[in-house]
Amino acid sequence: PDGEPYLGLENIDGTTGDYISTNEKESIGTAAKFSPEQILFPKLRPYLNKTYLAAFSGVCSTEFHVFSPIGISADYLTAFLRSRAIVGITSMLMTGNTLPRLQMNDIERLLIPVPSSIKQKRICDRINEIRSQARVLREQARLDLEAAKGEIEALILGKEPAK
Repeated sequence: PDGEPYLGLENIDGTTGDYISTNEKESIGTAAKFSPEQILFPKLRPYLNKTYLAAFSGVCSTEFHVFSPIGISADYLTAFLRSRAIVGITSMLMTGNTLPRLQMNDIERLLIPVPSSIKQKRICDRINEIRSQARVLREQARLDLEAAKGEIEALILGKEPAK
């Protein structure tokens, strides 16, 4: 439908699981609807780790399995599905050579430890704290890199580097 955001695999950062807004899609074929708190889990190339916990409603590529967690925190389940262990397991479960895919029944058979809701919240709070620290460090690294580029440019041009 017009006005609803569209998510493709390219819209999910495989490192962070964050949504990346783009306006590159000119036409959309088939798509699946999703709502906030639903999990979008990639069918195609799960090793790219493009699992996303929806923060808004929209439509997505049929290259995602869309589901709602039952009896488990959506944040916790998303974090678990993004873990290296699950990425490794799902990578071994892929079928197909050209476009390796993961079947929903393979996802449904994953053994998922489900701690108490209090423990799930503590785990998610810690993950969010670590991710927040990582964002700050990435931004500082970006600023340091820009400053270093400026110093190098000044040296190349024979100018005194700005302090």
